[in-house]
Amino acid sequence: MEASNGYKKIMGYGIYMNEELIGQVGADVLKYDVPNLKANTDYQFKVVAVNEDKMASAENPTAKVTTKATETPAPIIFKDIQKHWAKSYIENAVAAGIVSGYSDGTFKPDQTLTRVQATSIIVRTLGLKPTKPAPFKDISQFSEQIQSEVAAASQFGIVYGVNGELKPNDPVTRVQLAAMLNRTYTLVKGKPYAAKAPAPYKDISGYSTEAQNSIAMLHEFGIVHGSNGKFLPGDGTTRGQAAKILVNYSKYLQ
Repeated sequence: MEASNGYKKIMGYGIYMNEELIGQVGADVLKYDVPNLKANTDYQFKVVAVNEDKMASAENPTAKVTTKATETPAPIIFKDIQKHWAKSYIENAVAAGIVSGYSDGTFKPDQTLTRVQATSIIVRTLGLKPTKPAPFKDISQFSEQIQSEVAAASQFGIVYGVNGELKPNDPVTRVQLAAMLNRTYTLVKGKPYAAKAPAPYKDISGYSTEAQNSIAMLHEFGIVHGSNGKFLPGDGTTRGQAAKILVNYSKYLQ
């Protein structure tokens, strides 16, 4: 039986991928899912109409498709950050390889960051590699990777010890972290950051010129903020706070 316009009725379609028939659907189907496609691969698709006499159409629509290079990564899940204010910063920092969580599935966002942890984070952010060992006598208990990161930070002038010691397990204070970040700016940009104005905090006057300039830099970048007119330079920095600072600060090193 012919349709009123003289054409045979379309009964279905054949779906071809790279000239191979991969599926057949009825005439009323408007969508076809192709499973198990490889990433970063070109595919040529063709749709062939078939009429009631089982005759295939001579001219058929085609489409070339290139799949994505990588699949969307699975979300980073730590059981102790789901309601934490720094959740997105932590996830971004972990995805960038800057920080990592613990083997028990936690990140411990409110735990105070130590000097050795801060050192490792900054070195990973910059991708620095040392050519000589670290000069500190109190880091032998750490893994070879961490010792290498400390060595890089020392070699490139990011951290300094006291009497041959890094004091790795001491909390890193806000002013110490600011100074370390300021030194990375000098390293990457080839010149120190010139602050436009002194930082507006009333509790930093007793610190060195480098420390005050470091605080001013982070203030002018909008990365750190004081509390009631104070910077609280001697306070520690939590892991969550460090993730936020490093994620925001890394933009200025590009």
